[in-house]
Amino acid sequence: MTSMEVPAKEMGEEVTRMIVSDIEGGADKKNSPFHKVFEASLIERETT
Repeated sequence: MTSMEVPAKEMGEEVTRMIVSDIEGGADKKNSPFHKVFEASLIERETT
């Protein structure tokens, strides 16, 4: 079975920063596009 490992903690922290920034930035910055790439790794396991 193969799966992906993603940095869930870092993703949650970044989303929190984005939300706080939207709140503090007022109407001018809301809904502005934002792109962030997180590293993920492929976990290859034995088939069960």
